[in-house]
Amino acid sequence: MGAAASRAWLEERRLDAKKIRHWFVEIVIDSDSPDAVLDLNIYPEEWGFVFRRGNRVSSIRITDIPFVHGRDDFGLLPETPSLDRIGDLLATLERRFDFRFQRVGPRVKTNLVRGAMVVGAWLVHQ
Repeated sequence: MGAAASRAWLEERRLDAKKIRHWFVEIVIDSDSPDAVLDLNIYPEEWGFVFRRGNRVSSIRITDIPFVHGRDDFGLLPETPSLDRIGDLLATLERRFDFRFQRVGPRVKTNLVRGAMVVGAWLVHQ
């Protein structure tokens, strides 16, 4: 489930990881609230997200199934979308907590050629 979603995400963005055994895409999406941030991490074998607001955190990973990785203070496990619908989660959190994620200019770390540029363009449409 997680690996298939990661592979599909990579292919849909036409990113080439054939020569990179352990590719990664790590995205930090800030918000207009100083205490709210979402990290989205995509790897060959899984993907997941960590939402932080104040001293509370929800960390969800998707391997074979979605599961809580440590804590789920916001109860996001049942609301975990598929990777291609991550914009739904962003919108849910924005409505619930009355802030806006800054979809333009995310902080991206990746070892994929063109990865940061592609992620930036993709996130704007989420």
